[in-house]
Amino acid sequence: MKILLIDNYDSFVYNIVGLLRRCRADFPNLEWTVVKNDCPLSELPKDFDAIILSPGPGIPAEAGNLLDIIRTHADTHPILGICLGCQAIAEVYGWRLRRLSAPRHGHASLLREIDPADPLIGFLSSPPLRRSSPAEPACGLQSASLATPAEPLSPVPPACGCSQLPDPRTIGRYHSWVIDETPRIPNPHLQITSRDEDRNIMTIRHLTRPIFGLQFHPESIITTQGQTILRNFLRLSIP
Repeated sequence: MKILLIDNYDSFVYNIVGLLRRCRADFPNLEWTVVKNDCPLSELPKDFDAIILSPGPGIPAEAGNLLDIIRTHADTHPILGICLGCQAIAEVYGWRLRRLSAPRHGHASLLREIDPADPLIGFLSSPPLRRSSPAEPACGLQSASLATPAEPLSPVPPACGCSQLPDPRTIGRYHSWVIDETPRIPNPHLQITSRDEDRNIMTIRHLTRPIFGLQFHPESIITTQGQTILRNFLRLSIP
């Protein structure tokens, strides 16, 4: 499997590469090519199976050819947008952005109002969280879960005074903008699948295409189930 990783001029792209390396335990043939967002569309690699859009500074309109990359490949390739990449997907499909009252940099939140039908994060929707069947569904886009972590997700009672395991819904956030609740052009195919403690939109997905947006950073050390979320996307992207 070959991933085209769009670098939005952000150091977090190296953390994403590190997360992809760890995913090779499940996908031995996983490869990736990192390309800057201002690469002309005609010069983008032609041989790839899915796209990951990295975080980045500013807003999507300032991020080189990011919006055009989504428009060009939305009908042909799975796409995962992270932070700025998530916002870019939202804008392509007719949603606005708004600035937060205060930035969230290195901020830990819990995902709330999780849609169990989201193939990437649906496994986090029903505490106590249980393992799903190892058999994969026939249609990944309608699955609540493609993979669950190797360890049980339900809280483990502390022993000998040890602290409990972190909540699996914990996410790491680094952003000043979020998707506005009111879309510029209502799009029935784009759906909100989770929120934060203030009901800001944290994840979105396209209902008929394997296109997903994460406002948080799965590659952050704060995000407890980031590798599982990325593995779920990769499983959907297998050619």
